Amino acid sequence: MVASGAWETLKSASVNSYVLEEMQSPCWWKKLDVVVRLMQPISNAIHRLEGDHPTLSQVMRIWDDLVEHAKTWAASRGDVDGEDKVDADFVRGVHKLFKDRAAKHYQPVMAVARLLDPINFKYLNHVEQPYPDFEILTEMQRVELEPTIARLAEVPIRMVQAELVKFENTEWSPAMKRRALSILSIQQPPGRAVIPIASINARKAFWSVTASNDFPVLAKAAVKVLSVHVSTAAAERNWSKWSLTYSNALRSNLGVETAKRDIYLKANVEETDNMERDNMAPPQETLINIMA
Repeated sequence: MVASGAWETLKSASVNSYVLEEMQSPCWWKKLDVVVRLMQPISNAIHRLEGDHPTLSQVMRIWDDLVEHAKTWAASRGDVDGEDKVDADFVRGVHKLFKDRAAKHYQPVMAVARLLDPINFKYLNHVEQPYPDFEILTEMQRVELEPTIARLAEVPIRMVQAELVKFENTEWSPAMKRRALSILSIQQPPGRAVIPIASINARKAFWSVTASNDFPVLAKAAVKVLSVHVSTAAAERNWSKWSLTYSNALRSNLGVETAKRDIYLKANVEETDNMERDNMAPPQETLINIMA
């Protein structure tokens, strides 16, 4: 607009004049900076949830972090250092808005994924006993837990109830305890900006291999929820590869099975070759930290 030859006329219009006046005000830029501080963790969350790994088990924790971030942001009026605060009216209602949005987007399957993912287990150092963190669930989430798992595992609720009691009381086999501790040990020490975690395949194997005999119902539900992507980004990348394959006139007659193999190679071999060429190890999965 400013670069337009008609700027001299445009800037005198009431709306444009107001915008220009606002943009020339230091207060406007201060508010813009404050908004960026609020929105940055949201941007981080969106980008990291759009990766190629299933991350459903981390969604509730991310929402908790976002709500806490909004609370801190509002309490400090946009500036935790206290040097550049904005007026209270500018931040009023933001924390409630985040809480309401988190409640609106909550689905019971999120609680199931959070509870059953081994990276979310806790353990007592003095006895080295891993245990599921039921305390992170609200009373309503606990109520919804049983019917949700029953639907996922396609079994009666009474079977879920029996296994949940055993699971909560840590009536686990020695192999389950060892495997859970092994998964949790990868996340040590805590408190870092980037925390490595066990691969999604290792976490699913905890259920499908190690725990399947003791907890067949929970294992079936866990493998399902730990396989869920929370974004369509990975699927969209796959669709793009299909589109590129069949938009090529030389390949438009490819059979589906041949195209599948071609797309698989495009999605995996190139990345592997690049890592080998650069002497890089495969990227390790990490706990999503929206504040870093």
